[in-house]
Amino acid sequence: MNTLTVESEVETTTSTPSGESLAAPQALPEKEQSACTAAEPIPQDRRIVRFHVSERMLHWAVALPYMICASTGLILLAFFDLRAAGTSRDLLSWFHRMGGLGLMILPALSVLKNRRDYRLHLKNVRHACTWTMNDLKWVLLAGPAALSRRIQLPDQHKFNAAEKVNFVVGLCTYPLFVLTGVLLWLPGTNFLAWVIHVAMALLAVPLVCGHIYMALVNPSTRPGLGGMFSGYVDREWARHHYRTWYRENFEDESALEPHDKD
Repeated sequence: MNTLTVESEVETTTSTPSGESLAAPQALPEKEQSACTAAEPIPQDRRIVRFHVSERMLHWAVALPYMICASTGLILLAFFDLRAAGTSRDLLSWFHRMGGLGLMILPALSVLKNRRDYRLHLKNVRHACTWTMNDLKWVLLAGPAALSRRIQLPDQHKFNAAEKVNFVVGLCTYPLFVLTGVLLWLPGTNFLAWVIHVAMALLAVPLVCGHIYMALVNPSTRPGLGGMFSGYVDREWARHHYRTWYRENFEDESALEPHDKD
């Protein structure tokens, strides 16, 4: 989903329609962890810009209606027959359709409002679709690194490998969700459209759940969630989790203020 900005899995963010992964990342050193907890504001001299206004707007334009669609859709799938009737089902179906309508309209409005930043979105798509040996090594080592701090994960760019998977799956399933959703909304029951719709959900929802876990629960990656609200993250946290991206953009700079536009 995101031109979808896929929000941070192992580091979160992503995406981003962020940005976030089923494998837990390597934890920050204890000294760095205490320096960038999500509960404390980041000192101005230690914060850098992770996501600009247009990226954050697109992320939430996808994430919020998607969560409505996913939660109502899973309840409908688990507890109601395809042709079942009743007030509860009708109410859930209405919320699901409103979420789907938001998923069609809100991302388009976000992109249109921030059309001057189209190069930034295209650059994010290019980063997410470009895989290196470091990404493959990251996938192989993420699990063992979660169990042992002695295992070092390879340096990553703006998105780590788990976030890239989430991003690409979202990007590919988004048009299918919209198309099959529209077909299901039309009179009559299109069984093939329903099968594809459900299959996409079963593929995407576990990734989104992993993303949410990394953003809200995992101590090492949780500090990155602030980047999807304020745009800022802690400099040392970013250097630890996205070393290649940090090195290219902030290595020799003092604390950076965002170049966001209202």
